[in-house]
Amino acid sequence: MRPPASNRARALAAVLCVVACSAARETLAGGRDYGSMYDDQLLLEKQAGYREVVLWNLNQVFLPKLTVEERRRLQGLDVQFPLTESAAPGLLMVIP
Repeated sequence: MRPPASNRARALAAVLCVVACSAARETLAGGRDYGSMYDDQLLLEKQAGYREVVLWNLNQVFLPKLTVEERRRLQGLDVQFPLTESAAPGLLMVIP
């Protein structure tokens, strides 16, 4: 059974919002270095909890709203949680 169009539209809007926010991040940051805002110890303490919350949301909120074809295309998705931007240049958003 296919989810109602309004649910798919909301899920798509949420994904587009994340992409747009990521794209705007560099412009709004004005070249500032936010990579040193939090020390490594705090990031290590928070990493497991954020991983659990993000993956729960992905699996329980977003994926169920996708079509079978959309879920099939995401089967190889590799969600990673690096501590620093040097581990994932340009893709890191740290929010402890």
